Amino acid sequence: MKLHLTTGLAVLLTLVTTNPGEAKVLKNLNNGNSYPTGVETLITPKVQTSQGDDTEAKLLLEMGLQQLKSQQWEQAIATLEKALTKFRQVNNRLGEAGTLALIGSVYHEQKDYTKALEFYQQSLTLVRQLSNPSLEGMLLRAMAGANHASGNIKEAINYYQQALSWLKQSDLSAPERQKLEALVGYSLGVAYHQDGNYQKAVEYLEPSTQQLEQLGDRANQGIALSYWGKALLGLNQYNQALDRLQQSLPLLQQAGNTLQQAESWLSMGAIYLIQKNSQDSLEAYQEAGRLYGQVNSRLGEGMALEGSGLAYYQLEQYSQAIQSYQEAASIFVQQKLPDRQGRVLYRAARIYGKLDQTQDAIETYQQALEVFQKAGDRFGAGITLYELGAIYSKLGQSQTALESYQQALALFEQLGDRSRQAGIHYSMGLVYSRSSQPQKAIDSYQQALSIFEELGNNQAVSDIRKQIKEID
Repeated sequence: MKLHLTTGLAVLLTLVTTNPGEAKVLKNLNNGNSYPTGVETLITPKVQTSQGDDTEAKLLLEMGLQQLKSQQWEQAIATLEKALTKFRQVNNRLGEAGTLALIGSVYHEQKDYTKALEFYQQSLTLVRQLSNPSLEGMLLRAMAGANHASGNIKEAINYYQQALSWLKQSDLSAPERQKLEALVGYSLGVAYHQDGNYQKAVEYLEPSTQQLEQLGDRANQGIALSYWGKALLGLNQYNQALDRLQQSLPLLQQAGNTLQQAESWLSMGAIYLIQKNSQDSLEAYQEAGRLYGQVNSRLGEGMALEGSGLAYYQLEQYSQAIQSYQEAASIFVQQKLPDRQGRVLYRAARIYGKLDQTQDAIETYQQALEVFQKAGDRFGAGITLYELGAIYSKLGQSQTALESYQQALALFEQLGDRSRQAGIHYSMGLVYSRSSQPQKAIDSYQQALSIFEELGNNQAVSDIRKQIKEID
């Protein structure tokens, strides 16, 4: 999904360097490219752009284009910067705007999105002064793509929306406008999904998928279906999500898009897991892992292993679950993802606890705790300390249990998590009660009781009152 300018600008800049007949040849040479199209209206010059002798600038521009096409990035930038200087000297503002955009596209190709956006913005400012709507539309799409690729999702959304507004007012042919609306619309839907706004994602992905199908663009249709399915998963519409994800697979396979196939399988694994279809979930996660391996996505492999661990747990195949979590943890260490590393270690520790492999549980919880603390994850550290407290309580190590609970309590107080604070006070009351410290037990129960009353948890309130009566 490339939404920048390289090939499109090669056609655009024929305004400066060729006559209309030559431009038609260039247009035909660029058909079928993966860059933004919609430049047909730019091919026949409507205004005189040269206001001086810009012959040298045009020659430099052509040289820069050739260097760009042959991926001689540094040489292309140097040549285009010379062309830019010459266009400015003769006051050819359209040549200046186009060259700025083309330099931005070189940086875009090199994944230097900050520099790309810097040049795109300079070009956009000039283009708006020149009232050149066609180049403006191309730049809006390019800026959306650069922001999207660099992870500036909200900025990407802003520029995609501007690009869609531009398309509605453009004088492009109906087929070209429909094609661009489909591409920009589904890109916007993907951005909304990545921003966590699943409802807006669906609003754009649904019509875009239908448009892509009408256009026969099966490759992008497959991607749009995959993201549509993932957005529906985010909205808890599991059967519809599964349907879209399954539809995406043959299209993605036909297009050779292995990474997106893996993404679809990963999401299907999550849905099957929610639906308690444990075996289907395991098979989906394993297929996702296999596909991620083919494209050397270590992060993807780690996520698939984590999912496999969850499926094995549902199947009560606990040793396989632990092995999957441990393998995932190793990958997340390599990828420097402590939040995920801590999470899978925590899950492995809980299984050890369930199997009464107490020492393994303690050691693994302590590993998880260290990871969470280094990452500054107070919630992860809090729940891990709580679990350690529960194990020490079960072992009769009351003081160690209380120390773990108190550390967990301090963290949940910082986080304002009243429910977990209440649960810890209750657990501390149990420890005090078992260690023959009745007054401390009552004090802890009373603190838990007060919070549960505040939260309206009537069952917990009733249970605690019974505990207090038993002590009295």
